[in-house]
Amino acid sequence: MSDSVIDAIRAVDPCPEELAPPPIDVVRRRLNAEPAVSARPARSRRGPSVSALFVAVSSAAVLAVVVWAFAVLGHGQRSDRAAGPAPGAVAVTPCRSQAHVAVLPPWARAGFSERRPRMPFALGRSGRIVAILWGPLDSPPAADHTNKILWVSHAPVAAAGSDLRIEAQRMAGTKRLGAPVNRRVMGGPGPSIVNLPAAGCWRLTLRWSGLTDHLDLVYGHAG
Repeated sequence: MSDSVIDAIRAVDPCPEELAPPPIDVVRRRLNAEPAVSARPARSRRGPSVSALFVAVSSAAVLAVVVWAFAVLGHGQRSDRAAGPAPGAVAVTPCRSQAHVAVLPPWARAGFSERRPRMPFALGRSGRIVAILWGPLDSPPAADHTNKILWVSHAPVAAAGSDLRIEAQRMAGTKRLGAPVNRRVMGGPGPSIVNLPAAGCWRLTLRWSGLTDHLDLVYGHAG
């Protein structure tokens, strides 16, 4: 028996447990006489409907998500532009000789008698090493001089430091030519003769005692 039938019985017979229940036809007439109660709540005149509020809230939420997504993407692009190349990476710039004649850095003057020695040298991009040139660099080597380079590390290196490992890549502007070649200076930065297989601009990656630096050197053709 439904709650509405029970309420109708109680309205006709307030004490159903003490008296006999009213006839069923009386109950039915009472039910038919009452106005039907709508299951849908009446819409308030004071504000928008629940469905309208739901649509408005949903639209605002979608708009907020879209704005957030654009903000995140824009921030990521700005961060990528601001970050630049990874630490230790060589920027893709045209290869050109970094050697020039000037006064050597103070930390690279050991062994020179002059107080301010002037020599042709190339300083690494990170300033961690210098290549002091004792003459033109040629490939194949010239008959009257060698491709002598004195490597000096800015950071002090222990006597038992690791070898200086050189990876040389020949370049034409920003384009790589052929495969890289490897050279090694035993005992770390110091005097060396570095011969390379062809004339042109070479981009050198230098590693020693946990340090890394890069520089460009041009080898001419002795003939």
